[in-house]
Amino acid sequence: MTLEKDLKTVNWPEKSGEYKIVQLYVDRKSFLRFPEGDMVIDALSDPSTPESHMGFLMGGVGHAGILWSTLKSLGKEYFMKAGTQGYKIPNPEGKDYKVTGMGKAKVDVENKSSSFYGKSLDYEIGIDQTHLDKIKKLESDWKIEHSE
Repeated sequence: MTLEKDLKTVNWPEKSGEYKIVQLYVDRKSFLRFPEGDMVIDALSDPSTPESHMGFLMGGVGHAGILWSTLKSLGKEYFMKAGTQGYKIPNPEGKDYKVTGMGKAKVDVENKSSSFYGKSLDYEIGIDQTHLDKIKKLESDWKIEHSE
C-alpha cells in the first residue's frame, strides 16, 4: 500500500475555526491539507528537522509548514526556495507533487461546512477553484464553497 493511499484526501480539523490550507496533487492524487495537531511543536522538537526549516516553523502554522508536513508524511523529496518574507520555504512544485492553491478556510465541523478564501503571502497563490471542485466531489458530505 502506498503512502498516498494511507493519507486521507482531506484532513478536516476536529474543531471549528479558521485555518490556513494547502491544495496539492501528489502523484496526480488530490489533497486538501489543514494543519495537524501540534505539528510545529513536534517539528521543532524533532532532531531530524533541518535547521533551514526553522524560519518558517518559528512563524507558527503557515502554508510552508503544512506543505512540509504533508511532503514529509508522504516521503516526498523537495527543494527549498526563498519566500517573500525572507526565509526558506519548501518549493511548491517537485518531482511527484504540485501545489495548486493556498489560502484560508472557515470550518464549521458540526454542520460540515467550509468556506475557502484568501491567498498565501509567501507563495503568492490563492484558492484553486478547479481543485476545490474535485474535493467537493470526493467529500460530498461536506458543504464546500469559495468566497473571495
